[in-house]
Amino acid sequence: METIVKNAKIVNHICKIYFNYADDVQSLTKIASHKLSIEFISNDWTEIEITPPAKLSESSENTFSGELYKSALSFLYPGEEDTNQESLKQILGKPLVLKLLYENGVAKIMGSAFNPVYLKMVRESSPTDGTLFSAEWVDLSQNYWLI
Repeated sequence: METIVKNAKIVNHICKIYFNYADDVQSLTKIASHKLSIEFISNDWTEIEITPPAKLSESSENTFSGELYKSALSFLYPGEEDTNQESLKQILGKPLVLKLLYENGVAKIMGSAFNPVYLKMVRESSPTDGTLFSAEWVDLSQNYWLI
């Protein structure tokens, strides 16, 4: 079981991204207003190979129903080899929970069992860059920090 806590004072330098399928979330329990406990059927996160740093932008908007939080993630997947891209293409459009690992060792969770994240390919691979992927997520609460 992992505990997740909000913290808005961290610098946005994501060096690794991991995923787990939203369907594999066994339990999701809020502890107070800023903590979350999450447990997966399989505790193993699968790493998505990226060219660091990945970029995450977060914003909030006041609506009639309350505050709405928006997150946008983008990252480059290195290389042009079809075998590398095929492994990532297999999870495109699948409901995911992402773990974003920062350079200082702190991790943030993006998505949930009830409101998963979906990756999409933005740009095919080029000789100088990798393949650009992105994910957008909107929720009534902010992303939680994993401690």
